[in-house]
Amino acid sequence: MVVLMIIAACYGVLQLAALGSVTRSIRVTTLLLAAMAGAYGCGMLALIGEIGYTRMVAMITGDQLYDVIRTASHTVDPFIEELVKVLPLILIAWLARQLRQQWGVTDYLLVGAAIGTGFAWMEAMLRFAGDASRAISDNAGGFLLLSLSPPQFAGIGPTLLTWLPPPVRTADILGLAGASVNLHLAWTALAGLGLGLVVRMRGPWRLLGLLPLLYACIDHAVNNYAIVSVQDGFVEWLLSVAEALRNVLPFLVLVGLVLAVGIDLFLLRDVRRANLQLITTAERNSKAGALVLFRYATLAPPLSALAAIRFALARRSVRYALAARPDDPPPLQATVVEIAALIDASFSRQAWHSQQIKDLRPTIDLAKLITNWRVIVWLILGVPLFLYFVLGATPATSGVQDLLGSPVIFVALVTLTVLAIGYGGWQLGRLMISLRQRDHGGWGEDVLRTGLRISIGAAALLGGSGAVVRALTGTPGHGRAIYTFHILEALGEALLVVAILMALAGLFIMFPPGGAVLAVAGGGTVASGAAVAGILKIAAILGLSGIALMAASQRGGHSSGGGRKGEPPRNNQAQNKQADSAIKSAERELGRRLDKDEKQRVHRMISKQGYTRDEIIDLILSEFG
Repeated sequence: MVVLMIIAACYGVLQLAALGSVTRSIRVTTLLLAAMAGAYGCGMLALIGEIGYTRMVAMITGDQLYDVIRTASHTVDPFIEELVKVLPLILIAWLARQLRQQWGVTDYLLVGAAIGTGFAWMEAMLRFAGDASRAISDNAGGFLLLSLSPPQFAGIGPTLLTWLPPPVRTADILGLAGASVNLHLAWTALAGLGLGLVVRMRGPWRLLGLLPLLYACIDHAVNNYAIVSVQDGFVEWLLSVAEALRNVLPFLVLVGLVLAVGIDLFLLRDVRRANLQLITTAERNSKAGALVLFRYATLAPPLSALAAIRFALARRSVRYALAARPDDPPPLQATVVEIAALIDASFSRQAWHSQQIKDLRPTIDLAKLITNWRVIVWLILGVPLFLYFVLGATPATSGVQDLLGSPVIFVALVTLTVLAIGYGGWQLGRLMISLRQRDHGGWGEDVLRTGLRISIGAAALLGGSGAVVRALTGTPGHGRAIYTFHILEALGEALLVVAILMALAGLFIMFPPGGAVLAVAGGGTVASGAAVAGILKIAAILGLSGIALMAASQRGGHSSGGGRKGEPPRNNQAQNKQADSAIKSAERELGRRLDKDEKQRVHRMISKQGYTRDEIIDLILSEFG
């Protein structure tokens, strides 16, 4: 059940990320981190806001808390939730100038969608993760919970055929699928689109960006009102109109994505032509420039593929920044230009196939895996998560969940959570220090990733502390985590053992042992003569593939000054001899001979260009490979 919810929640974001690949500058892994931030950080803020509001109103008015919660569910709570979900984007637009300039409208929509799906996943987990004993299998690889309107956890097949699938959908008593859209994802994606328009557009038109955010809040409120109230007459008609609009909400998100991509292409149209230094030589000389990086990615995957993808995204970030402030080049630009030169210098299979680069490939070091204490702690945290959310999350194995909620095991689980909170607090402090000390290469997304991890870790620590206090005051593992409050209604339905395990999951995901598991062998000098600061900036953007790229560029002939091995010959006879030699070398790389027309085409392309032999080889490979 839990695995199916995770797949459904992530799949909608992956759909949008794939369709937005033409203009997005943000990595898919960053979107998944944003989803976790939506689950933990935004979920915790919404919980605090709703608890604070309902308690305060009940205390001031003297009304029953149940009545206050019921009224707030369709009046105040939807606005709290939508504003909380879009709050990270508002903070980025307001405070993070560097990151704000490096994003297009597509990025705002995608991050909003990721935050929304994380929020929806957290609600689903709190409501249903502990209900495996009530589930029955359906006929499509999923599960149903027995009730008049049974929650349905769709199998992988139906999920892959659904546009923006929710973690949990509703089926009627006949087993026919009910609502099948991830509402939180759609609402927050539209809100992100609106904020992107406010940030990237100019003039009064930017105010139109407030409309999607307002619609998301109102539709959320109307949806909740329809759930808790039965109306007739004109109000019933209005609710039916809102329901009809909600049925096309997934298509509105698709339209919004197309609009965002179109706006971003418009923003970048002049920047591409005005900043040719960001384009590799191979792209500049190829008629199919858009496919050059794809070919580069196939030279030595996964390292060459990772380098190509990260370079394309970082370059797009630079272009967005230049579109926002043409007269103020971002610090990231110099690093991207250097990476472009490295790609030109390593544009051959020979450059990438060396023992030095093979030694850079990450390998699992079993000795470190079983002796490093951080790995051991991490695995210990993962054991109860695997037992409860994976092994015990089916009807046949639901006894595992019952066992973990039993008094004796639950006490051990609470003890483990207390220790994990201490460990997580220490790791969180180190992470906050690294945010100030680390050189991020001018790429705002790298700072964002660290900030997302901090928000997730802090929320997990806070939520875990609250759950531990609840346990220490006598609530059993199968007792309720808290009295009902909208997500809080979801949290009200959650078992305390689920709340504790969700806190452990946040710490488990946010503080992995990292390099203790992956060991990089080999050695030697990488990019000899290059400044250490430059190496760190490239590695900050490309990761391990950046180190491999520098090694490949050395093998391909890249010098510390960004040039090539050798100088172009000066007389025509020597130039022809150089061209013939380069063609023969390229033919060996291609595994075939060039025909007469292709050779003449090569001579026309290199005529009076002053190319070196290595540059001619790269040009031939990019054109005919």
